Parts: sequence; C-alpha cells; structure tokens
Amino acid sequence: PTRRSSDLMFLPIRQSTADFVTFVAHVHGAAAPYLAMCRDAVQQVDRQVPVYDVKTLDERLSDMLATPRFYTTAVLFFGGFALLLAVVGIYGAASYSIAQRTHEIGVRIAVGATAGGVRGMLLWQSMLPMGCGAAAGIAGAALLGRYLQHLIAGAESTGAWTCTGAAATLALAAALAVWTATGRIVRMDPTAALRAE
Repeated sequence: PTRRSSDLMFLPIRQSTADFVTFVAHVHGAAAPYLAMCRDAVQQVDRQVPVYDVKTLDERLSDMLATPRFYTTAVLFFGGFALLLAVVGIYGAASYSIAQRTHEIGVRIAVGATAGGVRGMLLWQSMLPMGCGAAAGIAGAALLGRYLQHLIAGAESTGAWTCTGAAATLALAAALAVWTATGRIVRMDPTAALRAE
C-alpha cells in the first residue's frame, strides 16, 4: 500500500515566515559544475543574502540515508556475529555430545557394527533435534516478523530465504561437528574406545 501524501500549500515568498529559502535548479548533465554558477546567480541579485549548504541532490540523498545505512550495517554485523556464535556453540555442543558416547561407539564397533553405519546413525540422531529446533526457530521468526510489521512502518516480514539459509548453516555446522567427532572415535582401537569414560 502506498503512503498518503501530506497536504501542501504554496505561499508567496514575502508572506512566508521561514528564515531561509531553498532553491532547486534542474540542469542537464552533471550537476556539480553548476553549483558555483547557482551561487553566483543568487549573489548577483543581492550580495547581502548568504548562500550556504549548496549541494547536489545525490549528496543530499546520501546525507539523508547515512544514519539508516549505519543502522543497517550495524544490524547486519551483529546478526552475522550472532550466527557465528551459534555455529561455534552448536559445533562445540555436538562434538562434546559425541565424545561422551565414545564407550557406546566402542561397544557397537566391537560387536560388529561398521564405522559408516555408526556414523550415519549418530548423524541422524543428532540432526533430528537440530531439525526440530530449526523448525521452531523459523516459526518464531515468522511470528515476530509479523508482529514487527505492526510496530515499525515499512518493516518487512522475515524472508523464507533468510530463515532457510540460517537453518542450513546451523545444520551444516552440526553435521560437520558430528562427522568429524565420530571420525576420530571410529578410527580408535575398539579396546581403547571401550576403556574410555
């Protein structure tokens, strides 16, 4: 939905109570070379009138967007940092969980289970809670996104690609942690794995 434009009223300059007047000049080609010419044109009419803050429209637009651009960059930085912390945390938790099952893995290998079968089983068991957590996180992000749309004008709901990318990154970190941790254990001598506590 488009925003409703506010009402405007134009007054003669002598009836205006403003302390300043803004002139806008339309030029052909690059605007920067014309700035000095516009300043000189006003000075020729009245040298007592101070001419200041002469800028091109692109410069004014850049100044207006500087603060929103800074906030956007800060949010992206902290969001990326939070994702990095989540990846490191999931990797550490998954590695620790697999290390705690070293004795169990040794028993399975000692009774004839293959290394690939054990790794596949552990990967599936680890990814199941990861998938449930990702589904709950995506649902929560979608609900909060809709709530933010009512609080902040112009805010958009959370995109499906953003949620999918974040969930895939976390799932990849968990799978990598499980695969590398189980790789160390299945290469151990079964008797050493059985003695592990």
